[in-house]
Amino acid sequence: MRNVVIFILLFSFICIVTACTTSDATVKEIERIPKKIEEFLQLDDTIQFVQTGKNKYYIILASEKEVEASVEEKDGTLYISFDGSGDATDRETKHVFEWNDSSRTDTFDIMMNGESITIDSSFMIL
Repeated sequence: MRNVVIFILLFSFICIVTACTTSDATVKEIERIPKKIEEFLQLDDTIQFVQTGKNKYYIILASEKEVEASVEEKDGTLYISFDGSGDATDRETKHVFEWNDSSRTDTFDIMMNGESITIDSSFMIL
């Protein structure tokens, strides 16, 4: 009986620790800009941030390279990292990333090639 109680307590502790450190945020590139936000975009901005719901956001990034995204939660901050790869083209492309976030973080940092970058414009559409 004692072993069962110890097992249950240990299992509960592991579940609580895992739940607190797991991020529920995802970032993925999508093919085209959704129509509901297309009309609000600033053509000259490098990075734009759009909120369209409680936990749904879009990040539009202009780059001459291919861009890959990743997300990581560390010390209460959600880091959204973009890495440019390949050779630069002579034409800038708008990369659209959909960010779904139900994590409990209150701070996020957007990074490009390992360095924090500033958002040129942001808006909310409900």
